[in-house]
Amino acid sequence: MSDQVVVARAPGKLVVMGEYAVLMGHVGIVAAVDVYATATRTPGRGRLRTDTGGLLQACVDEAVDTGVLDTAPTEAIDVDTRAFKDGAGRKLGLGSSAAAAVSFLATLLPDLDVDGLHAVAQRAHRRFQHGKGSGIDVAASVYGGLVQFTRKSDVADDVWGNRLLMRLEDASVRALVVWSGHSQDTRAYVAQVQAAQVSDRPNGRSALPALTAMAEATQAFLAALAAGQGDALLRAVDGGRRALVDLGEAAAIDIVSAPHAAIAAIAARHGGTAKPSGAGGGDVALALVPQDAAAPLAAELEAAGFPVLPLRLGAPGVSVRREPRTDGR
Repeated sequence: MSDQVVVARAPGKLVVMGEYAVLMGHVGIVAAVDVYATATRTPGRGRLRTDTGGLLQACVDEAVDTGVLDTAPTEAIDVDTRAFKDGAGRKLGLGSSAAAAVSFLATLLPDLDVDGLHAVAQRAHRRFQHGKGSGIDVAASVYGGLVQFTRKSDVADDVWGNRLLMRLEDASVRALVVWSGHSQDTRAYVAQVQAAQVSDRPNGRSALPALTAMAEATQAFLAALAAGQGDALLRAVDGGRRALVDLGEAAAIDIVSAPHAAIAAIAARHGGTAKPSGAGGGDVALALVPQDAAAPLAAELEAAGFPVLPLRLGAPGVSVRREPRTDGR
């Protein structure tokens, strides 16, 4: 390690389409958003400082076990994820653990190419989650922009993400990120949906039709985005919302909860639509409306107690810089 400080930043994520279907191997769409985890590696002996419940140790263990890192670091490494919470300390559901892992690994492996970093970050994050999760949030933190992502299997290396060159605004719509008012435990909802992927449910409902509809809505979204068709894009997103409603009913969980339903109803009054981003229940919603309706929609949402977060979709991916040490050592 040189006598330089290494600083890495990785953005958060907002799942646009296909949040639960991506766990079954279907395509998901995720946008990087401009909240950042910042990791700082300072030369000289120190200790690994973390409050992320073993995440960073999992990153070290994975990097060493797979040979991309020779030995565990002795430098002091700090990771700051405060931007991923609101003023009351509630998580916003924007992928803080993935961003923390990516930024941390980028300070450990600053010369690794972006695809190599993506591969090790996927394995490390999955190790931390004991094999759970799709990895879609890791792809957003590494690549940035708007990413088309598929998890092909449970094998950690068998994942990929393609950065799309298109933006949502290319289809003459405006995307708003809306806070539902409370956080949600993603893992609990995912477990419920996975348990509902069978045909002999006691309530007679299987999650499979809703997951198929979600995958179809994602494909419609991609086609509308490629064609720059705003109306078709809004219909696709609303199809994703309806699939989430059906999925919640099949799995007996409140994915499109009362706050999310209220946000969608307000968006509909302005010619748009809205859906939960990610697991649903709480956290954030994605609202899409025609460009000229964005301001009045934001005003009505704020008045109803649903703040519009000042986030930009399509933020750049992970970045690394080296700085001279300034503490005189």
